[in-house]
Amino acid sequence: MDAIKRRAFIRMTAVLGPCLASSTRDLWPAQKKAKEDDSLMILSNLCSACGECVKICPVDAIAIKKGIAIINTSECIECDACIEECPTEAILYKKDLEAYKKAHPERFKPDPKK
Repeated sequence: MDAIKRRAFIRMTAVLGPCLASSTRDLWPAQKKAKEDDSLMILSNLCSACGECVKICPVDAIAIKKGIAIINTSECIECDACIEECPTEAILYKKDLEAYKKAHPERFKPDPKK
């Protein structure tokens, strides 16, 4: 499926599935914390600001600011389209960060410029 058809399908799913796009204001505090842990994040050292994630996001929850992609977690419906689209694999769930660091330690080496 090409990117245009995928984006249209994801947008349609987001529009037809309003339960997927519920806001965090309707959640209990414990549910909000769980949602924050399950939210997506962008690894700034890997992000190339190519904009592919911005193009594929069905709810426009991603923007490029100061040369890096930023996810608005309150608008994100966690459809995973951006994860699949990212060419540098810079997008992942917060809960998976530690496992990702263990699996890819070379991506977290200190910056020699600092």
